[in-house]
Amino acid sequence: MKKLLAVRHRILVDEDGYLPDQGGYIVDVYDALPTTANFIVLDGTEVIGGVRLTADSEAGMASDTSLDFLPLLSSSAHPIACSLFCLRQAYRDNMKPTVPTRGLRYRRSSKGGSCLANWRC
Repeated sequence: MKKLLAVRHRILVDEDGYLPDQGGYIVDVYDALPTTANFIVLDGTEVIGGVRLTADSEAGMASDTSLDFLPLLSSSAHPIACSLFCLRQAYRDNMKPTVPTRGLRYRRSSKGGSCLANWRC
């Protein structure tokens, strides 16, 4: 997990400039919640990216700070927020979108790693 937090910083601060420097790691309260799952994208053993999924809870979701979409959902909905998607620039340059046939798709990278979701490296 520590490697993912460092890679988030490298991508979102150093490579893309989306966030201010936060001391080497991008982490917030949502990373510590039991309703959060972090998916890590690897190339071999190197962490090259990730994405965070957070289910709604009493603490809320990361998306609550930018958009309150809960009033748009039925009372029986179980929303999940996807946030902090990041992938090293060198890998983004070679990506081609694909159409998933069943949920998430995993493809081998030409460099020997795996990509998560509906992208082909």
